[in-house]
Amino acid sequence: MGETAAPVPTDSACCDRAPLHDGLGDEAGERDFAASLQVFLDTVLAEAHLERRSDEHCGTGLFATRDLPHGVLIKVPRRFVLDATSAAKTLVGCQLVSGFTSEEVLLAVLAEARKPESLSAFRPYVAILPDAAPDPGSWPEAAKALLVGTDLGTALQDAELELVALHARLAFAAPSAALELSHLRWARGMLLSRRFPEFKLVEAVEAVSEADEAEVGVWGELGALVPVIDFMNHHRAAVTSLKVSEASSEDVSESAVAQPPTTTTTTTATTTTASTTTTITTTARTTTTTTATAGQHIVVCNSSPRLAGEEVFNNYGTGKSNEELLAMYGFAEAENPADAVSLLLCGEGEQPEVFRLGRQGLSLELWSTLLGTERAEDQAGADDDVREEKAAAALRTALVGKLAALAEGDALLVTGDSVARNILISVGHYRAGLRQVLEAALAELDALTAGSEADSDEDEEAEEETAEEDEAILRSG
Repeated sequence: MGETAAPVPTDSACCDRAPLHDGLGDEAGERDFAASLQVFLDTVLAEAHLERRSDEHCGTGLFATRDLPHGVLIKVPRRFVLDATSAAKTLVGCQLVSGFTSEEVLLAVLAEARKPESLSAFRPYVAILPDAAPDPGSWPEAAKALLVGTDLGTALQDAELELVALHARLAFAAPSAALELSHLRWARGMLLSRRFPEFKLVEAVEAVSEADEAEVGVWGELGALVPVIDFMNHHRAAVTSLKVSEASSEDVSESAVAQPPTTTTTTTATTTTASTTTTITTTARTTTTTTATAGQHIVVCNSSPRLAGEEVFNNYGTGKSNEELLAMYGFAEAENPADAVSLLLCGEGEQPEVFRLGRQGLSLELWSTLLGTERAEDQAGADDDVREEKAAAALRTALVGKLAALAEGDALLVTGDSVARNILISVGHYRAGLRQVLEAALAELDALTAGSEADSDEDEEAEEETAEEDEAILRSG
């Protein structure tokens, strides 16, 4: 399920701490690190003229405490960013130097810091995070049931099994950490919903491995957790940049759009049967990364003016479908233009390829792949018309099957007070978007098929007329 992340550093790499992570890896050092982090967390919002409070969606956000005519700027010391490298250098991370991916180590460090008695260097940050993770994998069972008939709902079952297996491995490898499954599940939700693009480091000693340049785990590109900045909620219209600046200067060296990595679910559809298999696949959003060192800050900037009391926003990405938004953040948007259904198709002699069937309809590329599959499987030398008919029939079967599965779960949306209203609304948006995409694709496919049949009928009529004319000529001769 997904790609495997690179291994964490070896023992020697874990012990060689660069200044950026000075203090991690021993009890006294982590206490000092935690104390410094706590001081930062106690002062950063006031300095930015912001406060954290409840929003209108049953969560929390950042709000301006005074008029901000030039927008918002928040600076976070690079050393307080929690990513695969810093996680591997903590006391918990050093216990997991072999047999675990960077993603798994990061989850373990988050889960251990979740315990109230934890002495983790990152405990002050974890202590202010939400008590409940927003991702569907952390929802109560009644809420998860709303996803019946969707790719995301099916994928969650495998994800939970993998999490249980990881918990067992961690309990064996690091018994002193005493990790709880519920804390590990919470950590996964925090990572999914709060990660930003990873910041590459200058010092060679900080490089976990060459593979980390594009490190991908089960749930997508690992990314990094940036305290305080991750409390900014999403708004599709927000224009926000994530930057690196020197501690001694306000100048910004290089910027990257502040969009977290993405994760998607994919349905495998064959062209010979109506069956589908749902799996998790991951896609890493292409972002501009910046080089960070110990003396630098991560800076988020939103130049839109804010009045006192108004919320300040980030933009999680305008190209995310509701399936992606739900999988990571636990919410969906009405009439999302990026809504799509994923199909994994096998072309002629090629590796399986993911096709996103969106609101734009059937693509020539998808159709070409379907025809290639039929050509590869054809043993009787059928002509192009026959292959087109078989491809269209197979695609129609897959689309109808997905619609039927979706319809079976629609009745569960009427659940009374057993599920939070914000979840009901978001799942409703998600299911509606899937239905619209599938119905539009079916209508387009039926129109194409009808047009092809009409052309075929005209050709047959023309052939019959030609035959009659030839016969008449022969008789007259």
